[in-house]
Amino acid sequence: MLAYRANSKESKEIHKQVEKLLEKGWVRESRNDLLDELHGYMIFSKIYLRSDFMNHVLRSTVDDHAMYVKQVFELLEKESSYANIEECTICSSEMVFLGFVVGFEGVKVNDEKVKVIQSWPTPKYVSDVRSFHGLA
Repeated sequence: MLAYRANSKESKEIHKQVEKLLEKGWVRESRNDLLDELHGYMIFSKIYLRSDFMNHVLRSTVDDHAMYVKQVFELLEKESSYANIEECTICSSEMVFLGFVVGFEGVKVNDEKVKVIQSWPTPKYVSDVRSFHGLA
């Protein structure tokens, strides 16, 4: 099941790609609340691969986190995969995930998203309302 709307052609392509990833064992089905899984961690890293896949590295202590990040990069090197280093965040106290800011204190609203909504011009036409509704 898709988490967002897509046309029929896009839905079929997404389903096909997900099936391939499941068959290869690169992803697994999960029904967990993703934001709940991040609760309680103090250090966060995001590693963007060139294929746009994103890996979130989560560990409870600085030492465990650093060791795990090292293992991820070693595995990438072994598999001849490359991270987009400009997009990576390593050992941060918080990170943006699914449009929210996640940190040790919990999940917060992303201030950048709030600013965009607050600065949005007042809708004058139905099409303006639809445009805003798509943003929010």
